[in-house]
Order: sequence, then C-alpha cells, then structure tokens
Amino acid sequence: MDLFIAAYPGEVSGAAEVDYVKAANAIAAYEDRAFRAIDSPFDRYLKNSVWIVCRRVSPGSS
Repeated sequence: MDLFIAAYPGEVSGAAEVDYVKAANAIAAYEDRAFRAIDSPFDRYLKNSVWIVCRRVSPGSS
C-alpha cells in the first residue's frame, strides 16, 4: 500500500482509493522496467546484423 500512496500522492490514502486504472498502470510500469532488455545478447546480435546488411548494400559496394 505504501507504494501506491507514494505513486499517487493526494489521490490514494488507503486500499479503497486503488481502482483498476491505478492497478493496471502500476502493473504496466513494473512490466516496462522488469522486462526491458536494452543490451541483451539478442539486441547486440540484431545491431550487428543491421550493420552487416547496411555495409553490404552501401553505395560503391559490390
């Protein structure tokens, strides 16, 4: 409950003020942070693959 009170100051003071929208927003914020992979091995693979493709089709290459 303390996290909801901190996330929604002035709007939430107890469980009665937590509605579906606030709960859904909290879950979405958690999933956004928990499942974000910015520099995973797969991301590095994709980055290198794009670079290789761009290098192959750059002007003057054959």
